[in-house]
Amino acid sequence: MSDLLKQSAMAYEELMPYRYHFTLGKKEQLRHISIHFPVVAFHHLAGFHRAGIAMLSNKKKTLHAVLAENVTHAQLIRSGAVLEDRWTGICRLKEIIESNRMVFYYRGHEQPGSMIRGDYLMIHEGIAFFLANDTPESIFEQKNRRYEQGCPRFVTLRIIREEALTGETICLYRSPNYCNGI
Repeated sequence: MSDLLKQSAMAYEELMPYRYHFTLGKKEQLRHISIHFPVVAFHHLAGFHRAGIAMLSNKKKTLHAVLAENVTHAQLIRSGAVLEDRWTGICRLKEIIESNRMVFYYRGHEQPGSMIRGDYLMIHEGIAFFLANDTPESIFEQKNRRYEQGCPRFVTLRIIREEALTGETICLYRSPNYCNGI
């Protein structure tokens, strides 16, 4: 299980050089969202805000502490934090983003008891991934709750992956119904 922690950090680090651009459609209206992966977002995405471990309090250094194996799964277990479902989600995050055809506008204020500040939600094989503005906010396995219930659904018309350093883009998906070109 300790490998899962490091694998999640490596999976997140692999996404950091990219920005994803989504073109979404609903009732003949287009909406554009982007996702990027700042180093500080890993802290909350991995659930370390729940761990209460001093070494993990610096959001800028958390990812590198995990990659350097300065924090262990055993330390996190002792803190009482159960975070494996988040780490599994992070390991699958690239797949979730690149294969997602439905995006929900998340209205957390309408979800009883939800403290998630996300704007958008992607669901893939039981994993819920939330975005706030253009950064990852939270990820975990949906167990007894369907977070997409009552949320407006957008159809993904196009997904473009952009490499931040070079600006090179690759169209990962284009709906046959999307005729505005690339």
